[in-house]
Amino acid sequence: MIDGLNDSYSDINLLLILNAAKQDPNTKKIAANLQDALVDKWLAVKKDPTYLKETFRDVPTADEMIQRYSKKLTFLSGTSS
Repeated sequence: MIDGLNDSYSDINLLLILNAAKQDPNTKKIAANLQDALVDKWLAVKKDPTYLKETFRDVPTADEMIQRYSKKLTFLSGTSS
């Protein structure tokens, strides 16, 4: 599903949309699941955390997503060595 959304929206726009969706109790759970899917997509293509920070520097909600990504990346790097 995240790939379909990415066909229409950039990651920057998705971060904003998903953050807004998390504020509504009716869409909070699916928004969180889609955020997880976006983080997993970044992991699959091995996005550099520095690149993400630079790309999303003007997106106020990006820090939390980048932290989640960095933690997962660190965890996976530790278990795959």
